[in-house]
Amino acid sequence: MAELVDADQVWQRDDWAPRFELEPNPANIGYGHTPDDVAQVKPHGPESLLGYLAAVDAGTTALLKTVGPADLDRVVDRRWDPPVWM
Repeated sequence: MAELVDADQVWQRDDWAPRFELEPNPANIGYGHTPDDVAQVKPHGPESLLGYLAAVDAGTTALLKTVGPADLDRVVDRRWDPPVWM
């Protein structure tokens, strides 16, 4: 969602990465992780997982409240064939 609104990922804000024993790397979006990459994710208890989920949910919900019919025609990623539409 961050790329859609040209913002930092939730992961990079509010000290979320350290709560999972990770660096706040903007390139680390979770796609393509190997089993070793996944093993590096070490949440500091269930409150870290639930808090992160709540933060992402709040941001996603706020974004969806602003989307109108004209936004759905917007191409958000031309690197794919076919391109990715909002």
